Amino acid sequence: MRASIFRFSYEIGIALTIIVVIVLSIGYTVPLKYFELGKAEYKSLSGILLCVFIFDQWRISRLRFGKKNAKDIRAEVHFHKLFGLAGPILFFMHAQRLGHGYFALLTICYFAVFIGGVFHDKIVAMKKPLLVRLSLIAHITFATILLGVIFFHIYSVAYFGLVAKSQL
Repeated sequence: MRASIFRFSYEIGIALTIIVVIVLSIGYTVPLKYFELGKAEYKSLSGILLCVFIFDQWRISRLRFGKKNAKDIRAEVHFHKLFGLAGPILFFMHAQRLGHGYFALLTICYFAVFIGGVFHDKIVAMKKPLLVRLSLIAHITFATILLGVIFFHIYSVAYFGLVAKSQL
């Protein structure tokens, strides 16, 4: 089952990206009445889910330092790629607009990491070691920038949430 889904991960990734970008572009939002949550609670819960997803994707970096055999590493990489396909859906659940300012940077980094991961297998298939290294470096670089912008976003939300509460 894993191999059959994995075989179509490129197509699934491209389709999900196109769908999410189109939906974000036309301005569709998730009706919160279905969740029985207020906007602040919904944003908090979906943000926590998105953070857990992103931090879980960083598990793959620990493989370089652990003592695992090639079979375990391959299974972990397959899981990383398949689980990563949920990225655009989770992003849309949290942010129904592309944003501006640092939100635009957050969106660009998020989708650059996702697209880099989707295209990585196609680049590996070209059998050009330099391209493979560069694509992996770009993927990790954007993922690292993304973490920094996420921490800034969490700080901003927490700070302005506290400032707003103190002014009430």
